[in-house]
Amino acid sequence: FEQVVDGNSIDWLGEIAVDWVADNIYWTDQKRNLIEVARLNGSLRYVVASNLESPQLIAVDPVSGFIFYSGRGKIGRTGLDGTGKFILVNQTSAISDLTLDIENQVVYWCEVQTDTIWRVDYDGNMKTILLNNTLDNVKALDLYEDNIFWSDVHGNIKAANVRNITNYWPVVDSDGASVKDIKIFSTQKQQKTNACGINSGGCQELCLFNGTHPICACSHGKISQDDFKSCESYDSFLLYSKVAAIESIHITDPNNINGPIPEIQNSTFLKNTIALTYDHDQQLIYYSDVEYSSINSVFYNGSNHRKIVAKQLTVEGLAFNPITKQLFWTSNNEAAIRSLELANITADAKTNADLVRELIKLKPTDKPRGIAVEPCLAMIYWTNWNPLAASIQRAYPSGYGLESIITTDIRMPNAITLDYQAKKLYWADARYDKIERADYD
Repeated sequence: FEQVVDGNSIDWLGEIAVDWVADNIYWTDQKRNLIEVARLNGSLRYVVASNLESPQLIAVDPVSGFIFYSGRGKIGRTGLDGTGKFILVNQTSAISDLTLDIENQVVYWCEVQTDTIWRVDYDGNMKTILLNNTLDNVKALDLYEDNIFWSDVHGNIKAANVRNITNYWPVVDSDGASVKDIKIFSTQKQQKTNACGINSGGCQELCLFNGTHPICACSHGKISQDDFKSCESYDSFLLYSKVAAIESIHITDPNNINGPIPEIQNSTFLKNTIALTYDHDQQLIYYSDVEYSSINSVFYNGSNHRKIVAKQLTVEGLAFNPITKQLFWTSNNEAAIRSLELANITADAKTNADLVRELIKLKPTDKPRGIAVEPCLAMIYWTNWNPLAASIQRAYPSGYGLESIITTDIRMPNAITLDYQAKKLYWADARYDKIERADYD
């Protein structure tokens, strides 16, 4: 057996379905109210539909280009690319399973509470009850040619011709063991194809057939507007630390809930991540981990994790100077501002600890937190949680010229960032629950 998708990254897995033409797997996430797709090997995950109502069951028709799903007494339909959401059936009882007659474009489903089997066409018309009050808690069903098969909660499996379903016969008489699902395995059920069947529709990553033509999608990044097939990286996005992971969200494409870069996880390096900064030219993220007392790096795509410097205790603020290629950080435990010239580092994180410069040793009561660098003016700004004299301070990168520039109406300054063009600094005060700004001086 091979695990193709990490279960820890799925909140509440409902059911899975396979697009055998494009070699994609779809699944529902009931907690996040969405449907995801990936390649059969689990790569290139992509949220194809969101804002659904607790989707649980799922079936796909690659020939017509549809996904069918159920949740909260409804059966919905959307394209394999997530477009064209449509509710076929509304306000039915809890659905225990659904399956498709792809040849005739009909949806079949069963309801365990009402002991019924139903069908409706792909457009929500001709809703018909096929079997009522003669079933024993029907649990799952599937189709093969003109026959329909179903199981009950006791593990019995029965079959009937869809034209006369009341005349059914036993297939398996169970001893009471529970059967959770049934599926008919036959090459005849997966014969037809679509435009994604030839060279993945020309798509660099995912090919999602919408019923008429292939739609290309990128797991992360965006579709090129030149050929609408290849993937391009986003120039801007928001990056945030989440304990044992680094994640991202869009700031230029807010309707896209697929992260601009892959979620970054690695138990060897990421255990309690706090501060983040980046080198955009190198596509490199620098982050601190207070559990390992280290500053590490990783590329945007999650590759090449590396411990840059060890033995740094609690690094809660981190900044990168793109001109001098230096890292600056706040050492909360030791009340200090430190730096490291990245051009001088070696492959050994412990050796690099000897290259760290302590620029400023603050007072024992000082609690430096956030930090930001103004590379053009050669100035460092940081927040100080000192319980007796909270402030925002600044100094030159050499450590000279220390001064407190914000000292009034401030209690617990946390994060800090700079607007280089407007020459303004922004900070968040955790005690006052507000965000403020001021000129550089």
